[in-house]
Amino acid sequence: LTLIHMWIYIFKLVFCNSFAEPTCATPRDEHVVSPFLLGWFSRLGRSGPYQCEPGYKATADRAECTENGWSPKPLCKGTLLDCGPPPLISDAVQELKEEYKNGEIATYECPANYVKSGDPHLTCIQGSWTGNGECLRKYRSLIVLLVYKYDKVCYKNTILCCVYGFRQQCINGKIDLPSCG
Repeated sequence: LTLIHMWIYIFKLVFCNSFAEPTCATPRDEHVVSPFLLGWFSRLGRSGPYQCEPGYKATADRAECTENGWSPKPLCKGTLLDCGPPPLISDAVQELKEEYKNGEIATYECPANYVKSGDPHLTCIQGSWTGNGECLRKYRSLIVLLVYKYDKVCYKNTILCCVYGFRQQCINGKIDLPSCG
């Protein structure tokens, strides 16, 4: 067989067969796992088994090649995945359940002297929790108490200042101060 004969054979096989009998194209964007496997059943009237991606469910046991493409339509349908308990939020008061439905929210409250920061609640979306909430300690005005120890008074005539280029920082509602020895 010469190279020309081989090209003619391939041309007839691909070009002629594609017009001789209607076929179904490989399903795209249908959430089918390994859609090329349905190619074995792509001739009109044939059917074959198929599987769907995680989070999707097959709408039938088999997919059939019809004049209008693959049947049924859609081949795969999204399933709603539930969630387990949401992540714990530090310092928060949470009422937890064992299971939450897709789209269900879980709320949390912050105790006295704390404020909510971030998202006001967490949401179950397809088996995962979205949202970042936290409870931060409220900033309380800085009161320096005079502490008497015998004949000494701590903080009397004391000025607290930072080295040039630095400043006192409030972290989670708390400012660390030096103490009297």
